[in-house]
Amino acid sequence: MNKTVKILSALLALVLLASCLGMISCESSKPEQTTTTTATTTTTTTTTTLKDNNDPQTPSTVQYKVTVKDQNGDPVKDAAVQMCIGELCKLPVFTDDNGVALFDVEEADYSVKFNLVPEGYAPDSTVYDFEGESRELVITLTKNS
Repeated sequence: MNKTVKILSALLALVLLASCLGMISCESSKPEQTTTTTATTTTTTTTTTLKDNNDPQTPSTVQYKVTVKDQNGDPVKDAAVQMCIGELCKLPVFTDDNGVALFDVEEADYSVKFNLVPEGYAPDSTVYDFEGESRELVITLTKNS
């Protein structure tokens, strides 16, 4: 009989082990505890919008044209021209073969000054202003004699 109890105990232990491993389904006297994990995903979307000149919140740009000539009316190439509001100036733009520098900027009351004049021309520290509503300005540089 002692041997029978040991066999039954071993068999019972195997049934419990199989139950714990999920091999045999059985009801438990303990209520099951369920843990639920919820994962939340956040997506960030970045949108780049091209400027819409009809949008009142988007500043529109306009083109200003500065033409630099010498006293004979010939174009001056490679003069470095800057658009300024007060002491704050944009990066200089060099005049092309036709003596023209173009600026695509927000509309404002700009002044123009030279950052650099080409070799052979007198330095010019004058601050030039556009007249009225005009966005074009012609400046004459003096050649050194």
